[in-house]
Amino acid sequence: MSNVILDRMLNRWYIKVLSLLLAMVLFYFYRSSSMSERVFSVPLEIHVDDSYVVAQDHINNVRIFLRGGEEIYTVLEEDISAVVDYRSHKQEGGFREPIQIFKSGSALSVSDLEIRVEPGDLVLYLEEKVELSLPVEPSLKGFPSMGYELTQFFTSPSSVTVIGPRSQMDGLKAIYTETINISQKYEDFTVSTRLVKPSPQVLFPGGNVVEFRGVIHEAELVKTLSNIPLALVDLPPGLKLQGELLKGSITLQGAQLTLEALEEGFISFTLDCSSISRPGSYTVPIRVNIPPDLSVLNYQPRNITLEIVRGE
Repeated sequence: MSNVILDRMLNRWYIKVLSLLLAMVLFYFYRSSSMSERVFSVPLEIHVDDSYVVAQDHINNVRIFLRGGEEIYTVLEEDISAVVDYRSHKQEGGFREPIQIFKSGSALSVSDLEIRVEPGDLVLYLEEKVELSLPVEPSLKGFPSMGYELTQFFTSPSSVTVIGPRSQMDGLKAIYTETINISQKYEDFTVSTRLVKPSPQVLFPGGNVVEFRGVIHEAELVKTLSNIPLALVDLPPGLKLQGELLKGSITLQGAQLTLEALEEGFISFTLDCSSISRPGSYTVPIRVNIPPDLSVLNYQPRNITLEIVRGE
């Protein structure tokens, strides 16, 4: 009896096997056609030993492919994390490591969830980490308003901590700010500005924003004026000067705008003759008259000898 059953089972066995395989294929295609697929991007976490840093440009995001039933649409992007770990490497060089995928949150409750990541691995070059404290140098553009100048400037902080790969830190002497435009400035000002990275791999652990303070003053000029006439003041009646007076010169210091606007007649040299009572030879000091916002650096002559005679 058992032999008859066995013969029936083996009779045309290849047709039965082929039917089974066909059923499996049909089931696979049915299951595949009923599954959904999602694609999104997540940040890539890169872990390296504390003594080393990545010394090259690299991708910051990877593509995640989810496949499964309708439940895959309940998975949030933050429930999938991508990590590549180089902490086992304790020397400089290029290394390849696989990108690992971790599930959390709603992704843990989805059954038959298939996850694929692109790319699947990553090659990075590691270098020794160097930490420096470097001065901050502002990058300035333009000029203050006419007649004004930038006399001082300050950055706060004046220096920053910088971390980066050994090869990129060698020879680095200062960190520069983004361009600060001082055009048309005529008074003190303060602005916040960002630091410029010497390369993408260089980091500012204390932050990349500094404060710049510029001190604007009126520009100072030194100007010399010549052929300034001398005038006699309070010479008593009946007396007069014999001959002609020389002309003087003066060197002034003051604000550029004030000096450039200085007109003839605002500067005068006078000789006080109130103490002269009769004819004779007198040496009289010169009195300089200038606007109050200017300073006298030098003038000539300092005094002059007058020949006084009787007049008509």
